[in-house]
Formats: sequence, structure tokens, C-alpha cells
Amino acid sequence: MAKIKEFDFEAILQETAFEEEKRFMDLFFNQIVIDGLETDQPELYVKQKCFEYGYMIATKLNNKWYLVKQSGEFGIDKFGYPVSVNICFENGTMIRGLKLGRDAFIIRFTPTKNPLELWLRHMCYEIARCDLAIQNNLLYSSMGGIYETDASNVTSMKAALKQAFAGDIAVFASKNIVDKLNVEKNQAIFYGDKFYALKEKLINEVYARLMGVSNTNDKKERTQSFDMNVNEAIDNVYTFIDTFNSDCKKYNIPFEMKLNGVIEELYNNANNSNSVVETEETENITEIEEK
Repeated sequence: MAKIKEFDFEAILQETAFEEEKRFMDLFFNQIVIDGLETDQPELYVKQKCFEYGYMIATKLNNKWYLVKQSGEFGIDKFGYPVSVNICFENGTMIRGLKLGRDAFIIRFTPTKNPLELWLRHMCYEIARCDLAIQNNLLYSSMGGIYETDASNVTSMKAALKQAFAGDIAVFASKNIVDKLNVEKNQAIFYGDKFYALKEKLINEVYARLMGVSNTNDKKERTQSFDMNVNEAIDNVYTFIDTFNSDCKKYNIPFEMKLNGVIEELYNNANNSNSVVETEETENITEIEEK
């Protein structure tokens, strides 16, 4: 009996989700820059670890400030926070027992130190599920029927069906195949449009939180969505920036996070545009009251 090839759907989902995650992270990282880093510390590394962990540890090595990831914590103070930490570099180099507030300082990226990566990973996984559902639903709903035949004819049957799906005429080599063929009507309903709408909603949620834009090809809708989302999204980004900068300033650490120039300009233009609209509406109301 011919073996049916098993597809690892979970592996497909994970791969698709990973590609989506990388795409969103590229867009998000492009929005922010970090000033004051040493020349031997890549800015991308700091962004990745902030996104992954929600915070980093600042420490001074050879009279230079670095941001590195924490790899352990020890002791509890009267407020329930750790007394000391270990830090670890990507090459495996570890420094143990740095006292917080003296040798090491927590620099948050999110106010609660919750990593953005977990949220984005979940969203990308759901987007990947929608992609797979669309593909499967399109395949099954487009089939003419469910085909059943004798085990000895499976290979010939599969070849004929492939011809038919490719738009070619299916030719059976033997009348025995047709005689032993049973076709049941396909009852699968096409839901691809609904899965696609859900996928678009999920993508727009990510864009609205991290990028301030909408995933649409309609110019008018995209402009309206930008006007609505850009302030909300960049305000979210400013939450990360303000949190990071506040901790750096508190401990007198020479790092500063900020929006890149292009995003800052968009933010200011959106604010100015909203101010103009509000002014015009106020003037119109005043004129009506005077009349």
C-alpha cells in the first residue's frame, strides 16, 4: 500500500512565523537609534537584546560603558529586587556577582521589563496560521471531489489528478482505474476571504503598535489610517524610548535612544496636521456661533 507523505505543519508554521517576525523587527529597529555606544558594541545587538529581554544591564569595563544581557541574579532586597547579577557576552564571557546600583544598572526597554519579542512572536504565529489555513482551504475547496480507488491504482490516480489540477486533461492508462474509482462530492466551503481578513487585522495590529502604518494598498485608506495610527504607534515607541532614557539619566549613563530623523519628521507632520484640523474646526464653530 502506498505511503501517504506526512507534512510537518508545525515546522511550516514556525518557519513562516519566523520570517514574519524578522520582517517586523527590521521595520521596528529602523525607527530607533541609540547614541553613545562604544564603537566596539554594535547598535543592532543592543536593539535585539532590548527587544528580546525587555531590559539590559549597563556596566563599566575598562572605563567604557556597555549594555549586556543578564544571566542570573542573587539575593533579594527589602523591596523584592535582586541584590547582584551575572552578565554574559555573546562569546560566552561571563562576569559574576556585580552589585546592582554600584557595579551594574538595570536599563529597561519596557516599563515592566516585559519583552516585546514574546508578543510579536505570538502575533506572527497567528499570522502564519492564517496563511496556512488560506492555502489549505483554497486547495480543499477547489477540489472537484474526494477520490477513492483500489490500493494498486493509487500511483496512477495521483498522477492523473496532478494533471487535472495543472489544467491538463487527465488520461487513465487502464479502464480498471475508472471502474474502481469512487468520487464523493466535495463539501468543503471556501473561507479563504475570512482567513485573509483576520490575517490583515493581525498585521494591522502589529503595524499600529510598532510602526504607525496600515497594511493596505488603498492610498486614501492608507493615508487615513496613518493619520489615526502614527501618533498612537509612535507614542508607544516613545514609551520605550522614555523608559530607556530615564534609566540612563538616573544612573548617569551616557546612552540615549531616539527616533530616527525620518520617523520624527512624520510624527511632527502628523501632529501639525491634526493641530491645523482642530484650529479650522474651532474657527468654523466660532463663525457659526457669531451668525
